Amino acid sequence: MDDESLDQISGQLPDLENLTKTIFKFVPDFISVKCPVDSNIPVAAVCLHDMLNTLFGVRIALREYHANRIWYREKSDPPNKSLATVMMKYYVDDAATRLYAAGEHLANAIICMLDIKDSQLEPYRKNRTSQQSIVGHYLVNEFPQNPITVCIINLVKSREWSNAVEYRNKWVHEQPPTIHGLGVAYKRKKRWIINDEGNGKVTYTLGLGTGDGADFSVDDIMGFVQPAVFKFVAVCDEVVSFYTQILGKHGITITDKGISLKLFEAAKPKKV
Repeated sequence: MDDESLDQISGQLPDLENLTKTIFKFVPDFISVKCPVDSNIPVAAVCLHDMLNTLFGVRIALREYHANRIWYREKSDPPNKSLATVMMKYYVDDAATRLYAAGEHLANAIICMLDIKDSQLEPYRKNRTSQQSIVGHYLVNEFPQNPITVCIINLVKSREWSNAVEYRNKWVHEQPPTIHGLGVAYKRKKRWIINDEGNGKVTYTLGLGTGDGADFSVDDIMGFVQPAVFKFVAVCDEVVSFYTQILGKHGITITDKGISLKLFEAAKPKKV
């Protein structure tokens, strides 16, 4: 791959450098020193590390999507559009599923940093299995003005995020959406078509080997998955900033050099 193509790919990937620098400073052992023994605040650091690791996987998947797109559509002689579609779909599916997993890790981080109890979340679990959905509804009702809540609401309302989550859910729980360019595909439905021609006359028709129309092109999917990733990274930045503030209230400071905490506070002078 030439340098120009690599630069083109890099420009389409989320920048995780600042997020990485900050999260790497969240060391749960040191954070635990300044928190009560039964506090979940240090556990949030571990959840954020998990989230970041998953985001790196998302970034790799996006990079490989674009690399295969350029290679098989533009660099190959002759171009191999079918193989391009196969490879691109593999990586965009990977990005979508990892993005959802990153959302679950972030939801658990929020639960821990706010020390939310299971009993507090219980009313919001009805008809929901996704941790991010449960936490989101909890925050909207209990902490509507919290900056985390505000940025999560904006994320959930975005068309790209909604489409990415819907695509992932169908990919996991239902028939995976069919993709243009992968040959004849069939929907999970009965094949006979009933035609009511009136006067009590009903006919049945059946297409042979024609398949059903595709739900998406692979470019359609990337069109909402990639923006959803960027929007999610922006939410992660906000959550990490909020977590840093929480640590500050416990005497823990995140500096350019790492994590700093006061083990012993100076005694306040007594009033005479």
